[in-house]
Amino acid sequence: MTGIIRTNPALRRRLEAILTGQDEGAMLALFPTLTNSERRTAGWLLGEELLPRLATSATFMFWFDALTAADVRAHLGTCLKAAGSRLSRDLLDLDDPRWDSFAARATAIDRRKTLDALLPLAADIATADRLLSRFAADSVESAATACLRAATTPALFRLFTALQTIEGDTERIVPIYKALLKLGQRRAFKTASLVRSHFGLESLPGTFSLQLEPWQTDRVAIDYDKFARLIEG
Repeated sequence: MTGIIRTNPALRRRLEAILTGQDEGAMLALFPTLTNSERRTAGWLLGEELLPRLATSATFMFWFDALTAADVRAHLGTCLKAAGSRLSRDLLDLDDPRWDSFAARATAIDRRKTLDALLPLAADIATADRLLSRFAADSVESAATACLRAATTPALFRLFTALQTIEGDTERIVPIYKALLKLGQRRAFKTASLVRSHFGLESLPGTFSLQLEPWQTDRVAIDYDKFARLIEG
């Protein structure tokens, strides 16, 4: 972020005191009293330093829930920055029920921002599943779009399995196949090869060194470890 004053000892002390006391009212009352510059500094301090360093995931989720419920437009980016930092260090509990509360009130844009921030950091299929089940359960296309943007191995596997739920619907599968090719990424290209073979899209353009028989793609489609070895090899 540019144009932000990142040092303000007095503001930092106020924020630290409020966070320690879990004083939601004081936090929400603070922001209207700040100048625009101070609000940007407060957001940076919360997102980059203070929220990521809270002692427990439960305390973090208390503040994630309070801030996003009060003003999601003002605070979601800050909270997601901190959530990503915690997730990358295995300090974020995605089973906390407050994620369900947030998902229930989130707009489509909020859900997209959440997946864009967190899905690329999901190091395993279970973590990816927790995120996708909450924030992209409305359609195959929304899940596929999120997985394409993340383009990690867990995300690409979930893209592949999502397409299996619409097997036979070529009009919906083909755009996703073409989007994989456009990513220009080795894992995505190998996933496109799997999609082409598994769903019988051989008539579409695409030259691949990876050649699989249908029975092989069937195995990969249900086994994450086999999928990961194949596209990462």
